[in-house]
Amino acid sequence: MNGINLKELVGQFDCLMEEWSYFINKATYEIISIEDRYLGYTGEPEEIPDTLAEWERNEIEQTFSLVDRWDDLIALPSKHDINE
Repeated sequence: MNGINLKELVGQFDCLMEEWSYFINKATYEIISIEDRYLGYTGEPEEIPDTLAEWERNEIEQTFSLVDRWDDLIALPSKHDINE
């Protein structure tokens, strides 16, 4: 891909959800969405409950990998920011 797909970006803005964060990967132009509760675990990995399902643990692992590449990401405005 040569750049950001504006139709996809506008479509994402139409579907923004509360308690989710959205990013664009500067290298791949991929739009990434992640639940804020998973982002919260990146600062406190010892707080991850043992009772989480495997798919939730996978989401948290993906979130950790995002944080490792934080400089490659551009945060998109939240639903609240857009409505302002």
